[in-house]
Amino acid sequence: MIRGEDPVSPPEQDGQFANASLSRRGGRKRAWLVPGGLLCLFLLTAFATRFVKKDRYLVSVAGTDELEQQPVQGGVFRYPLFDAIRTLDPAQAMYSVDVMLVQQLYDGLTAFDEHLNVVPALAKFWEISPDGKTYTFELREDARFHNGRKVTAEDCVFSFERLLTQGLNDQNYSYYSRIEGAEEFRNGRVRHVRGIEALDGNRFRITFVTPFVPALSVLSMYASKILPKDEILEGGERFFTNPIGTGAFQFSRWIEPSEDPAVPTIAGVLQGLRLEANAQYFGGRPYLDALVFRAAWNAPGHEGESRPMHEVADCLETNEVKRYADWTVVEAERVLALHYLYFPNHVAPYDNPKVRLAINYALDKRSFLDAHRLTEGVPAATGVVPPGIPGFIPKESHFGQNLEKAKALLADAGYPGGKGLPPLELPVLPSRMYSRDPGSMARDSCLVACLKKVGVDVRFIEMDHFIDFDAPEFQDRAVLRANTWFADFPDPDNFLRPLFHSKGSMNTFGYDNREVDRLLDRVWTETSYTKRNELYHHIEDIVLRDSPIIPTDYGRLRFSLRPNVRGFKLTPLGAPYIQMKDIWLAEEGPGTEVEL
Repeated sequence: MIRGEDPVSPPEQDGQFANASLSRRGGRKRAWLVPGGLLCLFLLTAFATRFVKKDRYLVSVAGTDELEQQPVQGGVFRYPLFDAIRTLDPAQAMYSVDVMLVQQLYDGLTAFDEHLNVVPALAKFWEISPDGKTYTFELREDARFHNGRKVTAEDCVFSFERLLTQGLNDQNYSYYSRIEGAEEFRNGRVRHVRGIEALDGNRFRITFVTPFVPALSVLSMYASKILPKDEILEGGERFFTNPIGTGAFQFSRWIEPSEDPAVPTIAGVLQGLRLEANAQYFGGRPYLDALVFRAAWNAPGHEGESRPMHEVADCLETNEVKRYADWTVVEAERVLALHYLYFPNHVAPYDNPKVRLAINYALDKRSFLDAHRLTEGVPAATGVVPPGIPGFIPKESHFGQNLEKAKALLADAGYPGGKGLPPLELPVLPSRMYSRDPGSMARDSCLVACLKKVGVDVRFIEMDHFIDFDAPEFQDRAVLRANTWFADFPDPDNFLRPLFHSKGSMNTFGYDNREVDRLLDRVWTETSYTKRNELYHHIEDIVLRDSPIIPTDYGRLRFSLRPNVRGFKLTPLGAPYIQMKDIWLAEEGPGTEVEL
């Protein structure tokens, strides 16, 4: 599960920057000097205007320049983080930053390429039994951990049994629960999982209780990394402070305050680290010498020299295309993500599907999105499952704005013209921040105006400090919140199950429909793609009628890159799956820019 929530809010310290020397190409030094006080979700726009040239802009189609230039080795690529590093353990990774780091450090048996095809990774090939339940993998002879030890089938057994251990990987457990014997092992009734076997040093077998169509996709997701058994047993949880994997980059060091006095620490974790190229990587040595990931804010109270972000980072995720005129822009053709609004489905009268559907019909999603420049022009969501999943064609939706239907549904639910309907509560930024974000103000105003047309009032909750909306005092309040779900793998199940199964890991809004649960459990054993799609379409139809959430859009993924960055390619799975081993740095200069 990759969660997409508001970035961790750094302390407010306007105008303060960090000061740490981080090496780049040719031994040159650049200070990492980044702004603090980045509380707003759209924090990138605050400093976008520092380096604009409005008379022209650059664009790249993921590799245009490589036709004229050959990749070169060397250099350090600096990636700014706008959320906290929490863990380097694949089994406990939940947030995008952690998944991105896991992707660099470790490999699975299989992986996704940039077109979402499943391709070999640590396994050079595999066989599937005629009944579709058993997968046998042959490991690569040249696959080695960063300490030089060969990867064995016993490492695979250990890694998957660890994933099934109670308290680890809980957010993704449902996808591994189909392994034969998983439940008995998880409950402590047996010492080993029956469906996980090392046939010899190089062959590994995994057996599912029923045919499981998304098996290879599940084995390609970030949690399914192969870890070194002996080293973890020796190091325990300390292992993940200095981890050993098989990935294209290996752990070098955490960035300590002695190196960067302004580097922040959150929950005991330093918010900066350096990874270095794995020269023995089975897929070939990366072009870069190293990657540096560092928080885009400073430790509280730090006072340091100020320099703009574009001088101390090599990429920025942003939708502000024209504002980053001096840099190259890359954009994913599509993103497997869902942005949505939700409210607690158990709080009356919003526990009534008719009331929820009325609110969905009331919202003009096009105006709502266009009210903020960061979502202006982004296609509005027509359903839950985004377009672009191989083998799945979304159906045309009929759940766009319809005020007459909204009013009729409210009347049918006993609230004609919204009379007697308690207000929804909408969290907003503190007034001192809110006034500086006209886009958010305009979008919230659009939401309020749309709902008012059908008699639904909205009351603002000003968040002048962190608010835990899962706390008991909010359990019976109708708070309208926003969230984002990013796919772990390209399958409609990865949207419908986590969000709408009563036990789904992202079903934080209390949706409970036994028919949806039954159909989701049934579809797991279906091997016909036609029948699978029919079932998923049926499930999505039920969900849209019940309206436990309001899908708004599927997102947009754009990065601005320093003009000498090459090989930076985005996939529909988002930023965590950027193949940083393919990135290389050309010499800086006029010849490195692609000008239209």
